[in-house]
Amino acid sequence: MTKERQRTRIRGLDGLRTLAVLLVLGYHLLVGVFNSGFIGVDVFFVISGFLITSLLMREKETSEKIDIRAFWVRRIRRLVPAVVVATLSVVWLARVVGGDSAVQLRWQSLGAVTGTYNWLEVAYHSSYFERQSPMLLTNMWSLAVEQQFYLVWPLVLVLILGFVSWRFRPHIALGLAALSFGANVVMTYTGKDITRAYVGTDTHSFGLMIGAALALSLPRLLSGKRKPLSDTQVRRYGIYGWLGLLVIIALAAFVPDDPRFYPWVMLGASVASAALIRAMLPDMRPLLSVATLWEIFDSRPMRWIGERSYGIYLWHWPLWVIAYYSLRLSVIEIAIYVTLLSVLLAHLSYVFIETPIRRMGFLAFVRRIIASVRSPRRLLVTSMVTVLLVGVLIWAFISSPNKTSAEQFIEEGQHATVSGTASADPSQGSSQGPSQKPSQGASQKPEPSASATEIPMPTGEQISLIGDSVSLGSSAALQERLPGIAIDAVVSRNITHVPGIIDTMLAQGTLREYVIISVSANSAISQADIDSLLEKIGPERKLVLVTGYGPERCTWIPPTNAAIREAADANEKQIRVVDWETIAASNQHLLAGDRVHPNTEGTGLFADEIVRALDSF
Repeated sequence: MTKERQRTRIRGLDGLRTLAVLLVLGYHLLVGVFNSGFIGVDVFFVISGFLITSLLMREKETSEKIDIRAFWVRRIRRLVPAVVVATLSVVWLARVVGGDSAVQLRWQSLGAVTGTYNWLEVAYHSSYFERQSPMLLTNMWSLAVEQQFYLVWPLVLVLILGFVSWRFRPHIALGLAALSFGANVVMTYTGKDITRAYVGTDTHSFGLMIGAALALSLPRLLSGKRKPLSDTQVRRYGIYGWLGLLVIIALAAFVPDDPRFYPWVMLGASVASAALIRAMLPDMRPLLSVATLWEIFDSRPMRWIGERSYGIYLWHWPLWVIAYYSLRLSVIEIAIYVTLLSVLLAHLSYVFIETPIRRMGFLAFVRRIIASVRSPRRLLVTSMVTVLLVGVLIWAFISSPNKTSAEQFIEEGQHATVSGTASADPSQGSSQGPSQKPSQGASQKPEPSASATEIPMPTGEQISLIGDSVSLGSSAALQERLPGIAIDAVVSRNITHVPGIIDTMLAQGTLREYVIISVSANSAISQADIDSLLEKIGPERKLVLVTGYGPERCTWIPPTNAAIREAADANEKQIRVVDWETIAASNQHLLAGDRVHPNTEGTGLFADEIVRALDSF
């Protein structure tokens, strides 16, 4: 380790990076373990804001100026090689494997390597919170925010250090943090899609600014000229550090993954991270509480992972997306394989690409590569491999589809409905009419015995359906089997939207006798939600509830389905169940790549099961 590295290294900071990346991995790979593990990104932001500001302040204190150009060169050497290698590699792999992981590779790759991913994500109306059809490079948004911070903040810092008294410098950073947080809160609670609030540089910079404020409050810290703290101060900051650690873990583990909580959880994690960083700084002395923190966060395993945390973060998400679309393994199995492979690739990148380029620069690194392949045989093999890799990359960018298979099926269903191709006669083109036997995989619940007066099968004119994208994609099949059915379905609808829709229909007099609710794919439905629906529609109407189906990471679906079945058992006269879960599980070959939405043939089974449920009344 060089003298420069020894002088700038802060004990425990690499270990804090390890904690951050473990939270993110737990959130992405092990659903339900860290419900709000996304705050690992905010821990990274606070570290970056503090460290970059501290290093630039030290440069100003020791040389009386800041060489911004040299700073930018160092940042490019540190960040760009890893992201370029990771991006091109996973794009290549995604296109070779195929499937929905290869969707919209052009703008995603451009955003990743240019540090603009977050703004391209907003421009292309791509939702960061899409659970069913995740994008390959979504995790690159945070790297883009940091890169934009590295571009702008040094210029602002030069002005602050040159014209503002040291007593007021932290207040400027805290003021910027408050503006960023306020904008985030406003957009979160007023916007239709909170992706803009979450990934925007202006709305998600408060963690960076909190870290910068901490650094600005501690001048001469890294230059070694700061007055030592008293034992009382050391103990106090040590306690703050432990409290910060407990707060971070508690927020990640126990706060629900609900967009309404996002700003407050991220702010709490940012403040807690600043407290934890303060307990690790060079002016602290190894009293008991502080020494224990150092032993944990500065241990060799924590340092090793922390040094490679950047690469682990880059690799883990796209590898998981590829596995999600192409492998039929359990969540635990995929998590293990993705984690091990991410650590391995991050280590190889760190040792053979990132560290050499950081030390010698791009040109020297390229010269060394060229020198290593001068022999004719090595040159031939290298040329052939390079041509193959470049060819596949070009093919990937040219042939990358713009829509996932689920989006294509949904649009097909919509188009068939709008264009009027659905048959007005339920017997025309239907694989199974209403009077036929239940479709394969349908629930075999005994039907009520017939009374002296038979209740006729409900017609489409008697049915209102309120649904999500599964119903939207099945619109044509539903209209084919139930002509005249009123369908109100949109993408990403969940149970929280349904009561307001019912109120509107009641006010307009358009809510029909049979009400079908199909929103299980996007959020949990509780017994209380169902009771509320029954109260709204009244005892004179019948309620039909559709169970959901999705991959194992859709953890809200099993309890939702259980609540639906329990409600139907308790109220057999008014509620019926459309057992889409059983049908989808038995016919996964008829599902899109997300394993949630049915294809054209699958929509027929979906509609048939709705007919069966209605007929059971």
